[in-house]
Amino acid sequence: LIFFLPLAVIQALAKSGEDGAAARAERVLQNMVNRHRMGGGDDIKPTTINFNTVLDAWAKSGGGRAAAERAEEILEWMDRLNKAGNDDVRPDTITFNAVLDSWARSGDRRAPHRAEQILHHMEDLHQSGYGGVKPDTYTYNTMINS
Repeated sequence: LIFFLPLAVIQALAKSGEDGAAARAERVLQNMVNRHRMGGGDDIKPTTINFNTVLDAWAKSGGGRAAAERAEEILEWMDRLNKAGNDDVRPDTITFNAVLDSWARSGDRRAPHRAEQILHHMEDLHQSGYGGVKPDTYTYNTMINS
């Protein structure tokens, strides 16, 4: 039960659409990361699903460029955690699609350029054999909307 509670809170916040919900969901995630780092055990261990849910909240937050930039920072945070040995936090296609969606919804004039750079990064990762990252139909549809 304890394992599912933080995820349920993050999901509820992400789906609420309330002002500030993405930032609150991110704070719950940060709390999970900190508690796990301090020896909280596997019942509080953050996963890719937790991160992807927060990324989706940022994409749907209406926060414009700041939300898209925050989504990219969270992607980089995930990558750092994974490289530090957390195999349960690994960016995947859904992760990258959520970041692309953040840019597509941002309304920022740089969105098409940033989306193209992110797509190229996805393609490079896929071609280098990085498992779990491969552009899909959602990726390309999101690119069209950027």
